[in-house]
Parts: sequence; structure tokens; C-alpha cells
Amino acid sequence: FYLADVEFDEQEVCAKGWSGHTLHAVLAQSRFILLVHMQGQVWRAYIAGSDINADSTVESIKSFWKEFVPDPGVPRPLSFRDPGYFHVSCKLIERYRVGRCLLAGDAAHCHSPAG
Repeated sequence: FYLADVEFDEQEVCAKGWSGHTLHAVLAQSRFILLVHMQGQVWRAYIAGSDINADSTVESIKSFWKEFVPDPGVPRPLSFRDPGYFHVSCKLIERYRVGRCLLAGDAAHCHSPAG
């Protein structure tokens, strides 16, 4: 999934009834946009779809956003800050211990930027 901090216009957030809310989700088939209010006018956006990948650019994400959430849906993003991509993977090792080396706890798994 693609991850970015998105800034919205305060007046548009209020006009769409978003002020006072902390979480919004737009879901359809194999796509979603999850928005979590961070502070001020900044929201953390988690964006997933079959056409979202590590090569996605901010411009392609804006295009995806416009197509997936037509007006008058989600407020229009003013900016995308700190964009990144996270690929969910499943890995399994053959042995957790080799000699004096032990793989356990936080070293044994990885977390997405979402936590």
C-alpha cells in the first residue's frame, strides 16, 4: 500500500462535514483509501489498489484519488508529504537458532509503517 501525509483545506474539510472526525474509509472491491486525522489539517492516507505499487508517483496517486473518489466525496488533497510504499510479505525461516544466534521478538518480524 501507498502511505503519505495529506494536507486538506480547512474550509473544505468543514464543508464536507469532516471536522471533529478522526477516521474515514473509502472501500470498493479491491481498493481502499483509509484516512486517519493526525493534527491540524494533516491526515495520514493509506491507499491500496491493484494498480498501486512501488513505482507509483505522487501524480499517479492523485490520478487514482480523483478516479476512485469523485466529487463531492473526500476533500481534494493540497499536498502529499513523505510518500512511501510498503509491500506486505510473508517470510518464513528454516531455523530460529544457529549456534549462539537466536531470532526472536521484534527481530523475527517486520512492521508496516502503519504499525
